[in-house]
Amino acid sequence: MNYYTYYKKIEPFLCNKKLMRLFFIGFGAFSLLLMLIFLKSMFVVLILLAANVFMTLIIYPFRYFLSGIEIVLFSTVLSAAAFGSRVGAIVGFFFVIVHFALQHKLNPLNILIPPLYAIIGYVAGLSSAGITTIGITAVILYNIFAFFLIMFAYNGNFVRAFIFNFVNIAFNVFIFARIAPFVLKIVG
Repeated sequence: MNYYTYYKKIEPFLCNKKLMRLFFIGFGAFSLLLMLIFLKSMFVVLILLAANVFMTLIIYPFRYFLSGIEIVLFSTVLSAAAFGSRVGAIVGFFFVIVHFALQHKLNPLNILIPPLYAIIGYVAGLSSAGITTIGITAVILYNIFAFFLIMFAYNGNFVRAFIFNFVNIAFNVFIFARIAPFVLKIVG
């Protein structure tokens, strides 16, 4: 079966927003279940989840002006640095799905993002570098990927991609440089 035939078979699923939302919520619920069963650090993870939900809901009405401000990557790297690769991967995967669901950004292109956050969380947990170095490296690598994804998703809208990347890098570099080491001392 070639790619085109395969895509035509799954296209109705990918283009159906209700099915996509159900798909992402299902994966999110499954991830939450795994977190409840296997993780020792549930309290901290739940606080980070609440902070992510709160921040997403606060930013959502201003999403066109504040595009790029989010703490999902911070939560992913912090969880990985404090509790290990497995926790970082699960937190990254689940939190970005929750973030997308709250912002109504469940679309076929965003299927690539949760696994990317899981990889970032897993690799961050393996690194022996400090949280600031890990976080800033993750932010830069993620934003390179995000730039091309935004350019593709919005038909080459350079301004939109640039604004997202600039704000996201500036915000996350600030968080990782000024706040992350302090928070890691508290939770780690």
